[in-house]
Amino acid sequence: MNSSGSTRALAGVPRIGLALVAAAAMLLALVAPTLGTSGGAAPRSEGSVAIHGGGDATVMVMKHNCADVSTTEEFEAVEARAATNPTTPDAAFGPTVETVLECPTVVLEGDTQTPDTVAGGTSAFDFTVADGSTTQTLSTDGAFTQTGACETDVAYDADRNGSLDADVCLDLSHYEFAVAGDSDVTVTEITPPAGFAFGALRFTPGSGDEASLVSASNGVIELDTSADDDGMIMLHVYNFAVAAAPSDATVMVMKHNCADVSTMAEFDAVEARAATNPTTPDAAFGPTVETVLECPTVVLDGDTQTPGAVAGGTSAFDFTVADSDGTQTLSTDGDFMQVGACEPDVAYDATRNGTLDADVCLDLSHYGFSVEDGTVTITETTPPSGFAFGALRFTPGSGDDAALVSSSNGVIVLDTTADDDGMIMLHVYNFAVAAGAPSPTPAASELPDAAIGSDGSFSGTQLALLLGGLTLASSVLVGHSVTRARRSR
Repeated sequence: MNSSGSTRALAGVPRIGLALVAAAAMLLALVAPTLGTSGGAAPRSEGSVAIHGGGDATVMVMKHNCADVSTTEEFEAVEARAATNPTTPDAAFGPTVETVLECPTVVLEGDTQTPDTVAGGTSAFDFTVADGSTTQTLSTDGAFTQTGACETDVAYDADRNGSLDADVCLDLSHYEFAVAGDSDVTVTEITPPAGFAFGALRFTPGSGDEASLVSASNGVIELDTSADDDGMIMLHVYNFAVAAAPSDATVMVMKHNCADVSTMAEFDAVEARAATNPTTPDAAFGPTVETVLECPTVVLDGDTQTPGAVAGGTSAFDFTVADSDGTQTLSTDGDFMQVGACEPDVAYDATRNGTLDADVCLDLSHYGFSVEDGTVTITETTPPSGFAFGALRFTPGSGDDAALVSSSNGVIVLDTTADDDGMIMLHVYNFAVAAGAPSPTPAASELPDAAIGSDGSFSGTQLALLLGGLTLASSVLVGHSVTRARRSR
């Protein structure tokens, strides 16, 4: 048929139509002789015998990959398509044809499917077939049978063009094994194709093969061949697509208290200060540095900020970080990271003295969480006393802002898949809610004497801390030691 070049080209047939045709041919091949199509059993290489002598039953495995099906519900919806066929809605082979159209047959590398028919190509997989006395392996012992069949063979209008065409065809190639008659046979998928897992087992309609089924679960199929009338059992094994294992992303929370900022307008004015810097007015990190100078980082009691750098000290606060796998709490699960960085790291003259000083530094300590890639919700469950959620910012140039879905009233929703490097730094600023809001408690040993200039401006040390924070957000550790400490669980 196809080998002679007589089969109609399928380029103009819809994909589903072509797949249906192939399925139909496959079904016909299972319940009857080859129906006029070419076919032949070829033993595997390596000297093994395709069909072992002494066997008086035959088990056949037809392998299907379902790239767009991942659940039984989706598979059953594919089968249900047959009832909507305008030409042959009641065809017995309809549901099977539809599943083969969706999940075309695949064969091992080195085996050739029927020429000029729709087929799934080659795939890496393997099965064992054990009858109690002998265990065969598909890749070495299975007899490959190349088979093709057409719409007229299965009485199903695969391309839904209103007619049954003898030259619209599918590949139905499969593997055969001779087994002991009247015996228990176990067929096991020992190697599913990469990205797939055992999904469903079906039998050819009208063949009666299902009478031999004892059980089928997780790729292990138990048969009783004595229950089959003709000793010929075809197994349609469908593998479903497996979702990729969730990848990890890292969400980091850097906490800032703004004791002298209570409105968004005041916060915006802080950011605007950067443009007035006489040395580095166009620095990309300028606005962020200015906000961190105004609202220095704070950490939980028991965590130590960078020695010798300007920092906000300790404060009582907490966050939850929830992903598809569960919820973490900052106070018990967050990885504390002590980080410091200096003016040259962020190319911003924090002290406005006309130079970038390597010894003018800030603390940029924060908390990290490993999360599953996807939707992540960060909630400030306990703001510091006298403060409330005020603003969220991202490190300039990091691209982290692409992950933001929403942010309101202390609830931040991210889609981490939108972030290129899987590292997202959140600068969370709390604003003072009333005059006289308590300031965080600083550790005197961590604050240089000249943290604030005589004119009330921030010192270079404060700027350095901010720089460090920015550098950390972009996963660059500059100039200062970094210490990680996992919190107790």
